[in-house]
Amino acid sequence: MLNHYFIRPTTIDRIRASWIGDAIERYVAWLGVQGYAARNVFVRVPILLRFGQYAQEAGANRWEELPAHVGPFVETRLNRERRQYSEPERRVAARAIRNPIQQLLRLILPDGDKITLPDPFSDVVPGFFDFLRRERGLRETTLVQYRHYLHGSRIICSGGNAR
Repeated sequence: MLNHYFIRPTTIDRIRASWIGDAIERYVAWLGVQGYAARNVFVRVPILLRFGQYAQEAGANRWEELPAHVGPFVETRLNRERRQYSEPERRVAARAIRNPIQQLLRLILPDGDKITLPDPFSDVVPGFFDFLRRERGLRETTLVQYRHYLHGSRIICSGGNAR
């Protein structure tokens, strides 16, 4: 499937040489089946290659270890660009980096569809999401949306040093 998107054999070889090359190739096939445009492949594959290299340099050598490196990688990429983002821009940029990685992890990990972000602000307000669930009666789908929104806010509020 890589041959469908990349013309240069050296590019394909570089992707396949990555320790997560098989996973990237599977992801590219999935993108094709889902009807994603080719430009998405051209943008997402380099992000995944950088993520694989970053995780390996940080000590990951199994796919199961990759989720722990997503947050630090996103922060590293945002800080490396040496650009001052407004709050909405930072959120969009972080999502553009995080989304392909999370999609890849959902494909390659046995429980990848169950990958969730930890409760935000749990160090400051422990049990907040349990309170919302039990006392306020919020549904799990609402809590997922809260987590997603608050994780974006945490990145912004902490000045890029999210945990």
